[in-house]
Amino acid sequence: IIFARWMIIGSIMLFFLKKKNIKNITLIIFLLLLSIAAGSRGPILSLLFTAFIFMVLNFQKILFRLLAISLVIWGVLFSLDGDIFRDVGKADRLVTKDSTSKNVRLKFANRSLELISLYPMGVGIGNWQEYCNKTQPYHLLRHEYPHNLILEVFVELGILGGIILLFLLIKVMYFTFFRMLKYSKEHSIYELLFYLQVFLLANSMFSGSLNDSRLLLVVISISIIPKPLLQRIFND
Repeated sequence: IIFARWMIIGSIMLFFLKKKNIKNITLIIFLLLLSIAAGSRGPILSLLFTAFIFMVLNFQKILFRLLAISLVIWGVLFSLDGDIFRDVGKADRLVTKDSTSKNVRLKFANRSLELISLYPMGVGIGNWQEYCNKTQPYHLLRHEYPHNLILEVFVELGILGGIILLFLLIKVMYFTFFRMLKYSKEHSIYELLFYLQVFLLANSMFSGSLNDSRLLLVVISISIIPKPLLQRIFND
């Protein structure tokens, strides 16, 4: 999961910071192939969601057609039985029909919602697993976190902490989006920051813990710097 996430982050950074020449396009494709070979669905689904948001916001550009074709191809590949990718790392996990991961995450979500109702003020950072097993000692969980950033914060820091997190995420996304529009012709890095936020936030809904989401917090911190973030050196 971590490997696939970093490969996709690298491809996103190259896409928004570098010129679209053969060298960089080849490197982007190579990083995406490595992320596919990792066989982790969460980062791939997050990338597809990010690509969809990009297409919605840039539907008049030529890149829309290219990304639309890519999404169709990826959709076809996901519907196959895995023969194409079976010998490439663990990529066959992306196209198998195994629903174990999905079922486990649904179970995590249900247990998290139960804890929120029982402990609205929170159970303390790092205590998700302990209180899940305390609540249902007949069905113990080995995982230390629910693989969902928002649910983890709501459970461990309480409803107030969860609301503060949601407010922060919405405010930063709003701030970055409108700065991206404002400085769209001035070589800003807000476009990169916005789509990194979309990808990292979407990925945090599938995997990772509060500690594992530190890169999202770093991107958020950079995004809200008062001084406009304009860049020129990456265009050379």
